[in-house]
Amino acid sequence: MEVMVVTADGPCEPICARWIAAQGRIDGRTPQRFRTVLGKLKAERLPVVIHSSGGSVLAAIEIGQMIRERRLDIAVGRTMIEPCPANDKDCQKALTGGQARGRVDGQWSACLSACPLLLAGGVNRYVGHLAFVGVHEITQLSTVQLIEKRYKLESPSFFAAPERKLVSEKVVATQRTEKPADVDAYSRVAAYLAMMQVSTAIIPLMKSKPADDILILSRKQLQDIALATHVMSAAELVHGQTSAQSPPIQPKAMHCNSNGTCSPVMQFPVRSIPKTESSSLPGIPVSVDPPNNQQQKP
Repeated sequence: MEVMVVTADGPCEPICARWIAAQGRIDGRTPQRFRTVLGKLKAERLPVVIHSSGGSVLAAIEIGQMIRERRLDIAVGRTMIEPCPANDKDCQKALTGGQARGRVDGQWSACLSACPLLLAGGVNRYVGHLAFVGVHEITQLSTVQLIEKRYKLESPSFFAAPERKLVSEKVVATQRTEKPADVDAYSRVAAYLAMMQVSTAIIPLMKSKPADDILILSRKQLQDIALATHVMSAAELVHGQTSAQSPPIQPKAMHCNSNGTCSPVMQFPVRSIPKTESSSLPGIPVSVDPPNNQQQKP
């Protein structure tokens, strides 16, 4: 995943909007990239705009905890990076250092697989009408390698015992196996979600789809699990549109079960989709409030 600070491109100086763009697969290197960017920002709090097909569950949880610790907002959206002009060394240097100019794309964006766990870390979580959030079961990947090592025996003297010295080493075969995660993995995810005040009712939704499929969460499902706190696009968040156009999802009550775990009961404000937003992700019809239990595939 690429993580960088982006400044809005265009005639906006000296008050151009800035945000943290996080795009691509989440892997074991991603938490350090977030840590580096947040370290450079020091006390400055910028919103995070994320577009990801998923990746490592553990890395997503670690990043989510960083975001919550910094009290940052997060939105699902795509950032279009402005390419550097030819021979512009200053631009190239800034890009290498994690600084870029760009804009938030108004078309569809996605947060899938492990990405919703990262999304859960935001204090305020924004999901617009053209942003798709999807989940599936957690899987555990194991790798077995057959390694060939060659040694030679060396003896410092005729009477000394020979010593083995490694001459070469190479991987001759690799086998990767993937299987559904065990109970402990889901327990860790559930504990994290409870800490982020997101309902653990998302766990059965995750388990309902195999790893090679995806469940796109409907507006009602996002409401029930409180994964989104505002119906607002990333562009509206970044460029400071007023909340009157995209009001927050107001909690009506808290539902608590017998073991003391509570989940907020949320209500989405209904907003019709303007004609300019009528395009949809192939295979997924755009809808303000899909029918209950509707399962859609990307």
